[in-house]
Amino acid sequence: MKKYTFNNSAETKTADILINGEIDSYWAYGLKELSEELKAAKAENINIQINSPGGSVTEGAALAAFISGYKKPISTSGFGLVASIATKILLAGSSVSMAEGSYFMIHQPWAAVGGESTELRKTADLLDKMKAELIQVYISKIAQNKKLINGSYEETLQQLEKWIDSETWFTASEAFEAGFIDKVTTGVQFLNKSNYQNIYNSVQNFKNVPENLTNQFKNFADMQTTKNGASLGAFLTAATEEATSEEMTSEQIVLSISEAAEISADAVNDILSGVTLCPPLENLEAFASVLDLSIEAITEAAAGDECEYIIEKTEEMEKEKESILDKVKAWFKSNPEEAEKLTKDLKATKKAENEAEILKAVQIAKDNGFYLEAKKEEIETVQKPVKDFNLQTEIQRENEALKAALKQAEEKAAAPSAGAGNKSNNNNTQSIEALICPTADHKDFVNFWGSKFQ
Repeated sequence: MKKYTFNNSAETKTADILINGEIDSYWAYGLKELSEELKAAKAENINIQINSPGGSVTEGAALAAFISGYKKPISTSGFGLVASIATKILLAGSSVSMAEGSYFMIHQPWAAVGGESTELRKTADLLDKMKAELIQVYISKIAQNKKLINGSYEETLQQLEKWIDSETWFTASEAFEAGFIDKVTTGVQFLNKSNYQNIYNSVQNFKNVPENLTNQFKNFADMQTTKNGASLGAFLTAATEEATSEEMTSEQIVLSISEAAEISADAVNDILSGVTLCPPLENLEAFASVLDLSIEAITEAAAGDECEYIIEKTEEMEKEKESILDKVKAWFKSNPEEAEKLTKDLKATKKAENEAEILKAVQIAKDNGFYLEAKKEEIETVQKPVKDFNLQTEIQRENEALKAALKQAEEKAAAPSAGAGNKSNNNNTQSIEALICPTADHKDFVNFWGSKFQ
């Protein structure tokens, strides 16, 4: 499951990648997928946008190494919040920028550990090594931007130690003045405002968050709470719980929706929890397909969150369908001859298609020994008497003729024979058959109707 958004423009040969959220265990194997996408894109200009509170140090280090070591230059830019290990990822770019109004935060690496003193000391030593590596990344970038304090490497190193130990927050402008980034850009502060809630939750783990930043996050988070996707979230959550079974867990359902909508699992959970207000229609369509719901039912639930644009979009589609139908009806009325010909052609085409399907089915049956054609002589033998039987006068005529023939045969059989024994009897039998059934048609006639005239 991808943790990034990938957009590629063949026209401008530009690939834009958005890393939006916590840096977790995905990136160890996710970099292979990212590399394949970049290779397929054949982009000359590659940009990575980052909005992240940080996360796993090792995963962040892997991503930073990928960016800095890629065969083509990759520009990086920070939007909203770039904190903790996300700063190392940002500084790995060939060109580094931050949007005006965003924040850059550095602090000591930390870990939640337990165990005996020996293990705790090992962890502490590892954290010290991580800290030293981060300091080296920062001071290298500061030196590259010619922003060493008083031109002194040692003085800058001491200041970095203080900044890291005290968890220091920089505005985009302050980060530029300190030498961490190359430039400050103007534009949106946050690419996705629904992430305010997530960022607000994340910064609660930090010690020295600027009050104005906390208030900024909180105000918008509160705004989201007063007018969020609670109605839609409750509806979809209930549907997800109902769909959960032994065969498919709720987590697997979330992943399926994530893949269908091409968004992160976190984004899916934001919709389910009501954090995201009025999701795009294509995301709701992914929910509909996975949960076996109608899009109408989902958009109706979204209407409870005042998401009228979704409803309006659906209504517009229905109106468009009705408009097309009206145009078709009008054309049929105004073009009767063409409409009649078109109808005949369509019927003929459909008939031909049906016949072709029948022939195909018959051929398959023949190939597998399930279909036997009737012999021609059998068809003719059956068809001719049937045709004669439909004529009542002919039946009466044949009846009278047969009765006379039968009487004549009985009289002849009673007369003395020139032969002897069984031979005479056989000859008599053949004579009777010849008289009664002079033709094959008559024989069939007797077999079928004989009992009816006794």
